[in-house]
Amino acid sequence: MLEGEVSEAPSKAMIRMERTGSNNSSMDDPFESVLSLEQQFYQDGYNEGYQKGVESHFKEGKEYGVQTGFQKFVFLGFIQGFTKNILASDQENVKVKENALQIQSILESLQDHTSNSDADQELLESALKKCRNKLRVICNQLQHKTSLNQMENLCLDITGKIPGEILEDTW
Repeated sequence: MLEGEVSEAPSKAMIRMERTGSNNSSMDDPFESVLSLEQQFYQDGYNEGYQKGVESHFKEGKEYGVQTGFQKFVFLGFIQGFTKNILASDQENVKVKENALQIQSILESLQDHTSNSDADQELLESALKKCRNKLRVICNQLQHKTSLNQMENLCLDITGKIPGEILEDTW
């Protein structure tokens, strides 16, 4: 070794090779498995917790999706029933009947788009917004005492509220 050179400390494997005269790594320390037991348990616990978390979040997400879908379709059903009653009544206001027919056509266009694809979800949100606006117009034209918010709250009372949800974000 030259002056000024720093040698590296020999590793356990190098010491073992010098003692045995071979580089057989299968001759590891017999206590290695005992010493790494704590790390193995940590890793096993982490993997198990991670898997349970994935399963739990999947289930929670599915339940949330079912409940929000149920809320939207209950409200759409309410709108459909409301407009059917208007069309079946002897309402003389032509504009009210036209708006009710427009709502019916919007709702009928949704029948073939009930999958969970992004395009169908966009279509549903757009149709829901249009129906809400038309329903608000009908309520104003009829000078109905019940507001659209009261109708929505009635549907939410039927379906139940999702904890932590902001109504404006959903509808």
